[in-house]
Amino acid sequence: MMRRCLIVSGAEPSATGAPDWRRFRMLAEHYRLSGLEVTALILRADPAGATAAAHLRASADRSAFASPDQAGAATRALDLRHNFDVIHVAAAHAPADICAGLGGVRLLDLPGNLTSVEALSGWRPHTDLYVGFEHADIGLCHEAGLDVVAAPYLRRAHRLSRSRITGTRLLAGLWVEAAPRAIAACRAFFDHVRDRGGGFAPNFIVAGPGATEIALPQLPFPIACLGPETAERAFYRGIDIAVCPDLGGAAPRYDVMTALELGATPIVSSSALTGVRSLWRLPHFEEMYGLAEYLFERGRDMREAGLMAELRARADWTWSSLSGAAADQRTALMASVKSKIQAIPEMSE
Repeated sequence: MMRRCLIVSGAEPSATGAPDWRRFRMLAEHYRLSGLEVTALILRADPAGATAAAHLRASADRSAFASPDQAGAATRALDLRHNFDVIHVAAAHAPADICAGLGGVRLLDLPGNLTSVEALSGWRPHTDLYVGFEHADIGLCHEAGLDVVAAPYLRRAHRLSRSRITGTRLLAGLWVEAAPRAIAACRAFFDHVRDRGGGFAPNFIVAGPGATEIALPQLPFPIACLGPETAERAFYRGIDIAVCPDLGGAAPRYDVMTALELGATPIVSSSALTGVRSLWRLPHFEEMYGLAEYLFERGRDMREAGLMAELRARADWTWSSLSGAAADQRTALMASVKSKIQAIPEMSE
């Protein structure tokens, strides 16, 4: 008998998406490959359009939408119909009693910026296992005697190879989601570029659903906007450096890992690496100024002194570290789930 999983998310389904949607897709992929049938419940205040519904259907075996104030009732109705073995809540604003009365193993993605275990007091009666991103959050749960497992990154994939750079070709790209945070981070990066002025910079291109919201600065070197119609995979396959600025976050920036997987070399803000910073072997910067400064100061070395070859080697090393950690996290997550229910042959790593 196939086991069943419900994933609850507040993400906006799309072709690519902000971190919460990428997190949902990663969880859905993980549970499917572990032998579970996946049902998705998306919490949103406004009705879903046809495009969002189509993206959701493509990511799960079954799908449903509900308003946040009806989240508990919708979850219980779905569980009554399908009798879920696993209920994984990955919605930041879901009510704490959303899993009340449900019989499966109930998991909760930690918020990523947990300051005290008391913040989880409303969830504790209805949660069997906490899923953490950062060491601090996981440590707090351990201290409180809560069952917790680290699982910031669960993807199974191979990094695509790239041809050797020849001549002086060097192209940096920024992918911008249609989310206020992503748009603000990209604007802040170009503000620093504008303030800095000259230097030996790479050429820049901007693409993604939020690309048209970026006012490109007038600078001596080319900056082009490819627009929202550009496919993400084609974008990352066409650039050398993926510039991933961030203004501070509490969850992993999965688009950074997508860039790495598709063969690009990400240069990032440190806050974009929530949950995976200890595995990162490439440059990352606590301040946006440092990120912009690096690209200008080291641009000539990237083109002429072999720095780009070194960065690509570090990107390969980073991907190996991430892949190994992801395999361990997948195993730990499913082992923790299995420990709370009877052994299930279909749920294997």
